[in-house]
Amino acid sequence: FCINKMDIEEMKKKLKSYTEEQIILKEHTMIRCIQREITREMIVKQLLNPENLIDIIEQEAKYTREKKYKIVFGLSRNKSFIIVIYINKIINIVTVLIRYRKWVRPLELRKRR
Repeated sequence: FCINKMDIEEMKKKLKSYTEEQIILKEHTMIRCIQREITREMIVKQLLNPENLIDIIEQEAKYTREKKYKIVFGLSRNKSFIIVIYINKIINIVTVLIRYRKWVRPLELRKRR
């Protein structure tokens, strides 16, 4: 359920204002991290140094004082790191995953075949 897109630069600035101690992983998230071979350090690095941030989708939050976002970091041409977070005075990590996409040939090359 997408509400609207937040400005990427605005989100980068917001994320940089937090400290490592303000990033909280819930039990569910820690289980998913183990299953998906994602470390806390990987999450913290992306959130506190958001240079690779490529997309933000605001989602419906449970509570009015919180904001919920699905944020996407580009790790390489075919790999992205997706983190779903709740933000208020701290960052609560809802879930994390690394998505692998097939490399798509540019349209011009497909047309030549």
